[in-house]
Amino acid sequence: EAPPAAATAPATETAQPAAGAEETVWASKPVVVASCCDEPKTLDPAVAIDIPGTQLINAGYEGLTTYNRQGTIEPMLAASWQISDDAKSYTFKLREGVKFHDGSDFNADAVKVSFDRMKAMGLGASFFLNAVEEVKVLDDMTVQITLSEPDIQFWYGLPRIKIVSAEAVKAHEKDGDWAQDFFRENIVGTGAYRLDEWERGRQIRMVAFDDYRKGWAGKHVKEFVVRYSLDMPTKMLLLEQGEVHLIDAVGLSEVKRAANNPDIRIGASDVFRGYYHTVNNQHEFLKDKKVRQAILLAFPYNAMIDVMEGYATPLTSPATSNMIGHCDVFTPTEDLEQAKALLAEAGHPDGGFELTMDYLPGLEPERLSSQLFQENLATLGVDLKLQEVEWGTLLEAQKQVDTAPDFAALYVTSPVPYAGAQLFRLGHSSIQGSSYNWQFYDNPEFDQLIEEAQRRLPDDPERDDLLCQAQRLFMDDAAILPVMNQQNLDLSRKELAGYQFDPYSYVQDLHMYDLFLEQ
Repeated sequence: EAPPAAATAPATETAQPAAGAEETVWASKPVVVASCCDEPKTLDPAVAIDIPGTQLINAGYEGLTTYNRQGTIEPMLAASWQISDDAKSYTFKLREGVKFHDGSDFNADAVKVSFDRMKAMGLGASFFLNAVEEVKVLDDMTVQITLSEPDIQFWYGLPRIKIVSAEAVKAHEKDGDWAQDFFRENIVGTGAYRLDEWERGRQIRMVAFDDYRKGWAGKHVKEFVVRYSLDMPTKMLLLEQGEVHLIDAVGLSEVKRAANNPDIRIGASDVFRGYYHTVNNQHEFLKDKKVRQAILLAFPYNAMIDVMEGYATPLTSPATSNMIGHCDVFTPTEDLEQAKALLAEAGHPDGGFELTMDYLPGLEPERLSSQLFQENLATLGVDLKLQEVEWGTLLEAQKQVDTAPDFAALYVTSPVPYAGAQLFRLGHSSIQGSSYNWQFYDNPEFDQLIEEAQRRLPDDPERDDLLCQAQRLFMDDAAILPVMNQQNLDLSRKELAGYQFDPYSYVQDLHMYDLFLEQ
């Protein structure tokens, strides 16, 4: 939860070690990660919302605050802060002596430029800044952020707003574009690792930033490499051979294969992530609410949970059950007879139409859920055409109603452990064609409920009631198909020390500064 109004939070982070402190021990070789997906579409922290981009962004950039492993917000680039009694003014004292990768100094101007840039661009996680009215530099190391109204989502989302070099923005800006072309392919932050090489279509290499504010005392990795576009059999072979140290997302077949290998660790972690089949509410057949209701009754929920062998639970809401503000509003039910009756009421007694569904390569649950869905729809006379597409292709298609598929297999990890954030991303009308409102859902009542909840403070009992109303409305409209809450499954080598999946990171922070390869 947010700190009380008018509270001051001190910096708790350990400063760079003094001379004579623990020496630096570098790992003998780079850590190699086999990514779940294809290479990033962008490295811009004001734009990226996917795993390939944010993995690297979290290594190269930092925010004013951060979530610790227990989900508590702590100082990062801010040394301390004060919040006004009306929760509309946040004043941050900044950490001294911090450098950007380009050698420029971190200061209040960099904070202002970063916030102004993200708000002006209106992409990625910029919805956290919707209530920001002004970012004012009070002095070189003090910045004041004023909100138009209290907004709890601003506080929860603050760790997601990364600070970029103001000097880099100014040097590479073209015609008022906030240097978007430059930041798409470059990282200029204060983080522990800087971008070294991007070998297109194959891998990205990050190297330790010599002037990182925490210093490098103790055990660390000098370099890490993220490999892309590898099929799963290749990833597994490289992991077994010790050439890859982490596969960041795997399926059940990989877990079973690794179970008896003493050199590999299996990670299973609860996350603030739902797995959905998005439903394009504005497409020809799916415009009809009765058709959407039939579709939801046609999914084999229990069969899908059985397939996951204990690594998943049903979703009873668009928000996962471990989020603040969640309530049970949806009972996952497979009823093909009722589905057929609803289709008949909608004028399709024998089905007789075709729908499309996209899913990503290499993600077994997406493939299996799509195939199970296809089989059930076929019994209703609905032909579901499946297509395996790369993430970048899918992201581009979802920008427009007419190019988006009817359904898409989609994991949505909430950027904060707050149901309102998940609901906003899934259904607020302002982000159709961006973020994750792939439903193209447009309901003013839903928008109003989410927005009103955001204006309430954490101790306001009406906040959760507003969120419950929004969840109920979303599911009454059959706006999305909630499949399951799946644990994150990953595989790592036994010699990879310091790795633990972090559910509070957005979307994925590998915490490279904490890793080491033991001999």
